[in-house]
Amino acid sequence: MFGREARQAGAAEQGKQPSRGRHIQLISRLIMIWVTLIGSYHKMLTRLAMVWVQRTQKPVET
Repeated sequence: MFGREARQAGAAEQGKQPSRGRHIQLISRLIMIWVTLIGSYHKMLTRLAMVWVQRTQKPVET
């Protein structure tokens, strides 16, 4: 899904720009997608870790 959208966006922009710009844009777009995916998982994992640490270290207050 992500790859197809990125390819379509890249193809739309390729006509306007020289090949070097096209390469840089494609690479930067892939990096952005990668960073976004890693970032979202990282946030989720850190949140889970924080909750786990709080539960294990503190007694649960009811």
